Amino acid sequence: MKNLFHIITLSLILWSCENSDKVTITLENNSNFELTNCKVVSIHGDSIVSDSIIFGSIQNKNQSTKLWTTKLPNSDGTLYFTGLQNNKEIKRYFCYFSNGGFIQKTHTISIQDNEITSSSK
Repeated sequence: MKNLFHIITLSLILWSCENSDKVTITLENNSNFELTNCKVVSIHGDSIVSDSIIFGSIQNKNQSTKLWTTKLPNSDGTLYFTGLQNNKEIKRYFCYFSNGGFIQKTHTISIQDNEITSSSK
């Protein structure tokens, strides 16, 4: 009986651990212009962390979704979107990470002609 208790406890611990270094990011281009040079970088402190995810170009009224698996620093920071819309740079902070793990696992960045919004789950 004691061994069964240990096996159940160990199983619960192992299966309850979630990989917090994965996040799904969707870029929605709801504008009338093509988006180019789109990428997401992680920032902690005043420095850009070496990890980034490149989306490239997204046609207007289209979207792109990518799963990002990364090794975040064991600190707090944010994810940052940058790209070009109609030859103008657009950028936005949209996600927070803490202690090297993402708090939300799904992020959507929606770009309109004059606005950028984001939502998380």
